[in-house]
Amino acid sequence: MTVSSDDFLTSAELLLKNTDAQEIDFRNVISRSYYAVFHLAKEKLTVLADIETMEKLDDNGSHNAIIDKFYRHDNRSIQAYGKIMKDLKKKRRIADYDIDKDVLRKETAEHFNNAKHLIAKLKKLDIK
Repeated sequence: MTVSSDDFLTSAELLLKNTDAQEIDFRNVISRSYYAVFHLAKEKLTVLADIETMEKLDDNGSHNAIIDKFYRHDNRSIQAYGKIMKDLKKKRRIADYDIDKDVLRKETAEHFNNAKHLIAKLKKLDIK
């Protein structure tokens, strides 16, 4: 069975809607919603068959390679997507690695909404 970026987002949304959600659930919402963005962004770049970027994706820096591709685009709106993705990645890192920091429902909901809005924009995007 395979999954899609939408599956990651749906999983995050279900966790966020749970009224009994705990901090670990919030951390998973942040992580899953970031990965929904990551996989869709990667798919967009794969469709373009950008050889330079795809070679970087084979290395350990796939996340940064994708973000960098958006940052370097001629279109300022697409550059802004790179900034949003970088911010989402930073929060995902905190959620996954900085377990001594509190993660609250409000900031989790903001992260999720930012990811959801970026996904909507990426789905409409035809990068050239």
